[in-house]
Amino acid sequence: MGDREPATRPPGRSRVNDLVTITGVAVGGDGVGRLSDGRVVFVPRTAPGDRIRLREGSLQRH
Repeated sequence: MGDREPATRPPGRSRVNDLVTITGVAVGGDGVGRLSDGRVVFVPRTAPGDRIRLREGSLQRH
């Protein structure tokens, strides 16, 4: 039908290996940070100022 490559993972998921600094706290209590590409992430059990490495794994859209 087209020249598209087959998807290697389900839509809405992405692989990451990024260093994130938690810059705030969301209403639910999760830490808030940004990936190097600008996307926002919510990380449980973190506080502002924490630096974490997101291991190669899946991020899921909510």
